[in-house]
Amino acid sequence: MAKTLTAFRIAPVERAALSVLMVCKGNICRSPTAEGCLSSHRPGVTIDSAAIMDWNVGRPPHDETQAVALTRGVRLDGQRARQIIGEDFRRFDLILGMDDENMAALATLRPSDGTAVIGRLGSYLEPGRASAIADPWGHDRAVFEAVFDQINEATAALARLIAAATQEGEGGNGFRDQG
Repeated sequence: MAKTLTAFRIAPVERAALSVLMVCKGNICRSPTAEGCLSSHRPGVTIDSAAIMDWNVGRPPHDETQAVALTRGVRLDGQRARQIIGEDFRRFDLILGMDDENMAALATLRPSDGTAVIGRLGSYLEPGRASAIADPWGHDRAVFEAVFDQINEATAALARLIAAATQEGEGGNGFRDQG
């Protein structure tokens, strides 16, 4: 009895580009840096940043944050702080907090119909370890520089994963199953 081989091809599903929201406490240091860094690594990704608290709504990123980013070729001057809203949990695919406090707040703020995957940006630094990204506010420039470097490294790793998932270079712009 002859064995019959059948091949199946499933066409990729068209999908909107990935959207990412970076979140920190005040949206003037870490999350705008993460937005700027990921935007520089992956210009086609929809990215934004927001705060847990409302203290800085409408303000630009912290002066030291902007200065450090600019020395490393990342511009943040067009950003303005905003507070996270319920719609963000449905609008974005991925919401990344910076530390334990942000993660707890995101879990509390998430509406029951929220579809976004919530995680830590620091998880992209070292696989399997949920690293916190410390708040540099109130510290000297060296701390702002260290935080920028940590965020830049994490967003570069995230950008590589996005490129792999979207099969960059093969014309794809959405995630595909690799089964």
